[in-house]
Amino acid sequence: MESKHRSAWADLGVLAAILLGAALASGAIAMAASSRLDKGPLMLLTYMLPFLLAIPGGILWLRYGNGGGSTFRLHLGVRWFDALLILAATLLVNAAGIVIEPLLSAMPAHYLEKLNEMIGSGGWAIVTTVVAAPILEEIFFRGLVLESLARRWNARWAVLGSAAVFGLMHLPILPQMVNAFVMAIVMGYIYLISRSLIPVIVIHAINNGLAYIALELWGTQNTDTREWIGNDTLYSIVYAASAVVLVASLIVMDAKVRTKKVENTLNEKTADE
Repeated sequence: MESKHRSAWADLGVLAAILLGAALASGAIAMAASSRLDKGPLMLLTYMLPFLLAIPGGILWLRYGNGGGSTFRLHLGVRWFDALLILAATLLVNAAGIVIEPLLSAMPAHYLEKLNEMIGSGGWAIVTTVVAAPILEEIFFRGLVLESLARRWNARWAVLGSAAVFGLMHLPILPQMVNAFVMAIVMGYIYLISRSLIPVIVIHAINNGLAYIALELWGTQNTDTREWIGNDTLYSIVYAASAVVLVASLIVMDAKVRTKKVENTLNEKTADE
């Protein structure tokens, strides 16, 4: 067991180093191209390059970094129940958003202003946040990081560990870090249940799309759920229901995947196919 934990930490450290190295290399490339590109294309290039370099590097490490012969691969299959998972997880993500909203609202407004400034608006911002981010982040953080951890740790610790890494990536914007951590827990379990990146990519895209629309409509003065409902009693009922749904769903999902080895689910998936 100890050697497996060391191997998981080694994978995590190498994947983090690969992403950091890719980010530094991409920064140099983006700086060289900054005088030739407008803000929108430059933002997309600056965002995509680290992942486009890190994902192949991470795959090579997970396949051959421990001496070769690994069966690691990305899982992109689609099953009939994925549509139900996407619908349920989208509702669950919104319930989680309501639960953590008081914590996010207590954070200084300048964090949201910085986030709004970073995202920007228009077509390039939509492509970056609603298309590129869900695809690239899910491949790296669920397809590589979570997959690697889940092969050695139980599902609960693998999901929490990968969610922590995903949250830290969103520093220094604290509301985005907290939101990313909680959403990554939900998406981590959905990934282990579905054994595919497709559902989590779609869920991530929907979540980012809704967040982008909210920023466009309300900016940094986003109306929270309590103000939107306009009735404290009704809000308390909605909040309590959201908390119950979130906790119950996490317990059910954890019970579903915690006792299964990822390798076993991979074998079952292969047999089904």
